[in-house]
Amino acid sequence: MTRGRTADPQPWRRPDSRPADGSSPAEDVFTSFPYGILVFDAERRLATWNPAARRLLGPIAKGTTCCALLGCQSGPIENSCLSELAQARHNGRLPEIRLDLPEPLGTEEAVWVTADRLGNDGRTVVEIRPADPRDRRRRSELHWTGDPRLRISTFGRTAVEGREAPIVGEWLNQRPGQILRLLVCERARLVHSDEIAEAIWPGAGPEGAGKVRYTIHTLRQALEPRREKRAPSPFVLASRGGYRLNPDTVSVDADDFERLVRIGLSAHARGALASAKSALHAAAAMYDGDFLADEPYAEWVLGERQRLHKLASDALETLAEMAVKERNLKVAADALTRLSQLLPYDVEVHRRLIAQFLAQGRMSDAAACYRLLEARMKTVFGEELEFALSDISAAEAQLS
Repeated sequence: MTRGRTADPQPWRRPDSRPADGSSPAEDVFTSFPYGILVFDAERRLATWNPAARRLLGPIAKGTTCCALLGCQSGPIENSCLSELAQARHNGRLPEIRLDLPEPLGTEEAVWVTADRLGNDGRTVVEIRPADPRDRRRRSELHWTGDPRLRISTFGRTAVEGREAPIVGEWLNQRPGQILRLLVCERARLVHSDEIAEAIWPGAGPEGAGKVRYTIHTLRQALEPRREKRAPSPFVLASRGGYRLNPDTVSVDADDFERLVRIGLSAHARGALASAKSALHAAAAMYDGDFLADEPYAEWVLGERQRLHKLASDALETLAEMAVKERNLKVAADALTRLSQLLPYDVEVHRRLIAQFLAQGRMSDAAACYRLLEARMKTVFGEELEFALSDISAAEAQLS
């Protein structure tokens, strides 16, 4: 979509807003703010803007997507959407980045942009200001696009990345790494020292508190090798006899994943299918292994692992449902294949997948899927399947 003139000459003014001499302070700030303000709805369409945005960008049409308006699918954030990045980020607004405008109809050819979530309903607010031609920052650093100062990846094996490079070492496979994973698992709250001691050193007794303090010290050294002595830790906070990760400086991919799933499911419920597919596909791509898979037997991880597993299953189920309704058999089969891997004993999911294979003429895949399910059910539960492969018809693919 390209920009065009809008029928609304003053989109920043609500229909029921008061005249200028009786306007509220918030309205005055919005209309007189020196930089441009754009508000996009949950479908990434432009909902409103202020006069400064019109001066910077030229004629603006309500309903234009942020990518068409700002060109955020190209340049320094290629293949990414500014609104989606803002919605996925849980540690505050996106740092400023320079974007070359796709259609410089206003006074600028490039602008500096920052974005943040507006409320909890999927809206995004974007601030834009002119890009000074004398500014030498011609290219923006990309470390901010998905990670703040410390980024922790939790799906599959745990990985930690600082602002400039991954943070690696044997510590991640030892007690400091185990405590880090425990804090990640309980990232929404303070974890008391005795809880940590009992989880990591069961039965340690009075010695547990000392072990926790020493290991936290080692963890901080691994994460913050340049921190000055006695300086407060920016990542692992201590308070009231316990520890927690600093939500202002530490980002966990599981939070971004959950936010994308919830945005996608909400959009699907509203009938905004394009937004739903975009968010759910992005979420599904993030889920490439069990949460903290390098703690396979720790009891303290099981609840959060199962919760995120359920979210991934819901995302794939919804993607499959939308693909079936659109008669897109390949996408439906891909989603059901992944769903069958997450739910290896769900007979109904496997039957739906087999039907999709049959509808595409993939007979060998259908037979292999049936044999695998048959063997699993017999080995694990000692049960026979209640249907034969010949009982499944390709027509069932449209009913999945």
